[in-house]
Formats: sequence, structure tokens, C-alpha cells
Amino acid sequence: MRIRLIGQDNEDITSRQIRVTRSFLALPDEVDMTTKEPKTFNLSQEDKDRIDKLRNLVQIAPEEERAEFNKLLDQLGDIWYDTADRTQTLILFSLAVDASTTLPEDLKKKILEQINLIYTQ
Repeated sequence: MRIRLIGQDNEDITSRQIRVTRSFLALPDEVDMTTKEPKTFNLSQEDKDRIDKLRNLVQIAPEEERAEFNKLLDQLGDIWYDTADRTQTLILFSLAVDASTTLPEDLKKKILEQINLIYTQ
């Protein structure tokens, strides 16, 4: 990779070549990557309770949507302290719930209310 510094007059000031080397670790075959337990995050108890309430609502959602909702929940926990990413994930979550045709209306309303509570906290 070559990095060039260019001045305001579009002339090269300097350039450097950088070599990036990557190495990857192979996972052993006996590692079970399918965990059934929800991820735990470094969150306050209050924040964990908010996510747990949402997770409990998601668990009674139809199977078709449960996987997508759980993916968004895990993402939410991972990026909790980045306000912009958390907001974006909550918006995506709301859109996914709104777009659902198989969620019962009362469950849809409860999930959206919980998302709103997390958003406005």
C-alpha cells in the first residue's frame, strides 16, 4: 500500500510504502459455535434489563422473524455505548417490526414500545 501526502498545489510532498500482513487462526473442529444462551455484554443492570425485556418479547415472535430480531438484539448489545450506531440499530429494528406481516398486532405494539423506551433512555 502506498500513502501519498499531496500539497494544496497538487504536488507530492512525500510518499511512503506500507506493507500490511494478516494472519488468521483456524478454529478447532470441536468448538461449538451455536450457543443457545443470549450474549452477555458489559452493560449496567438497568441496560441489561431493557434488553432482556425486549429479548423476552422477541422470543414469542414467529420463528421466521425471531432469528433476524435476535441478530439485531446481539448487535444492539455490542454497540450499546456508541449512540449513533445504537440509534441506527433501533431504527432498523423498528422498521423490521413494522414490516412484519406475521407478528400479531399486540406483540408488534409491545416490541415497538420497548424499542422506544430504549431509544429515549
